[in-house]
Amino acid sequence: MVFGVTATGTAFYAASLQQVLRAAQFFLGLFTGPILAIFMLGMLTRRGTFSGWLVGLAAAISTSLWVQRQTTVHFVYYFPLSFLVAFGVGYAASLFLKNSGSRPEFCLRQGPPPMTVTDAEETNGP
Repeated sequence: MVFGVTATGTAFYAASLQQVLRAAQFFLGLFTGPILAIFMLGMLTRRGTFSGWLVGLAAAISTSLWVQRQTTVHFVYYFPLSFLVAFGVGYAASLFLKNSGSRPEFCLRQGPPPMTVTDAEETNGP
């Protein structure tokens, strides 16, 4: 009897959380998809640029807002849709926008490391 009452109470509580989950997915879909997209653009591509990602971010946010307000897509799909739009549009925009290149003050090293005596012996032999 106690278990049944507890289970019923938990079910009513979970039903009230539906709006909380939907609101959480709303914000996660808007912002975490593009954040993952900038990480994946940097890790998986050589041509992904920040300016391209900004174009993808604008496209992802506008697409997500439109999908969330105008369609009946389940809220679980907000995040993947936002990620795919930000990554796809960001990569495509990176191909067309001029890359400003890396700024030297933000680079850890400027070129290949200097050759040491032990490196020279390994390449030329003893």
